[in-house]
Amino acid sequence: MPATSPATTTVPVYAGFGRRVAATLLDAAGPLLLVLLARFVLWLSASNRPEDEPTMLAVLIAAGLGGLSVLCWVWNQILVQGPTGQSFGKAVLGITLVRVADLQPLGAPRAAGRALAQMLNSLTLMLGWLAALVDPRRRTLADHLVDTVVVTR
Repeated sequence: MPATSPATTTVPVYAGFGRRVAATLLDAAGPLLLVLLARFVLWLSASNRPEDEPTMLAVLIAAGLGGLSVLCWVWNQILVQGPTGQSFGKAVLGITLVRVADLQPLGAPRAAGRALAQMLNSLTLMLGWLAALVDPRRRTLADHLVDTVVVTR
């Protein structure tokens, strides 16, 4: 009878606050650039007209860029991060968002819930974000609400 080895358990290494902030900034860069481009289109259009009002074409282009910004954010935060555990920023920095229970990616529906819960991080005077500095597993308020944790790969 062969000897059986004891079950090995993986102890996760929780991602530090700095890496999480850097990943968030990387994730925000694309949508932010699209919004800034939309604002530039409006400014450029209005600055060439005597009444300082943008043209309808500029407004439509800006609205399209704003919509594209939202789609970019949804794609990255929900459709990519949900199934894989990694948004663009998290992949670059080598960290992964997983469920606490089984350390597996959370899936798109739960990622959408976490994205909504992240608004509470800011609505609590940023205390929800800062919770990651004192929590032993470095979790924000949103992470607590949807039972997730960010770990290093």
